Amino acid sequence: SRGMPFAALVPNMRGLDNLLTARESSSGNDGCPDTCVLITSCTDSHSKANVGRPIKEALEATMKVLEVARKEGLGVRAYCSMAFGCPFEGEVDPAVVVDISRAYAEGGAHVLGIADTLGCATPAQTRLLVNDIMDALKAVENAPKISLHMHDTNGRARDNCIEGMKIGVREFDAAVGGCGGCNFAPGAKGNLSTQGLLYAIDQAGCEHSVLE
Repeated sequence: SRGMPFAALVPNMRGLDNLLTARESSSGNDGCPDTCVLITSCTDSHSKANVGRPIKEALEATMKVLEVARKEGLGVRAYCSMAFGCPFEGEVDPAVVVDISRAYAEGGAHVLGIADTLGCATPAQTRLLVNDIMDALKAVENAPKISLHMHDTNGRARDNCIEGMKIGVREFDAAVGGCGGCNFAPGAKGNLSTQGLLYAIDQAGCEHSVLE
């Protein structure tokens, strides 16, 4: 683990307390996460299924965690889950995603993750939503980097990432072998595989720093 950064999913303040305790007991040894991952769903139905709260309450709680995490010197990756479609409500209002993104940015998140948790997005939708978010963050000082987290349910995750790359996104999530999913998203399958993402980047003629 030497030299490798780690991040921990932090669902609430209790989770943050656990992370801070682990870091204190590790005495700075490699392998202890120095970044927390925060998530807010973009529909009330999924938010209630995932954390037992509607969006407004969930976001308020998440922002409190973000504030403390920043004060403790942790990196923060803040995600908008179900940004493109919801298994309970169908289409997602882009304005909701933009509002959550703006809150994260103004709160000082280092990375803003836009997640197609259901794996239903198209390249056109990806371009429109990311452009809307970029426009909204222009007025935010030290705005976070935008990252795409695309699930591959319908085989479009690679195309969506390449579309994001065309408009300036330079950070993408991927999983070894495409493992993962979402327990509270019926129909959501695995994440985009690392090898699939790297192949798409190679085919697009772009450079990356991952060694084969």
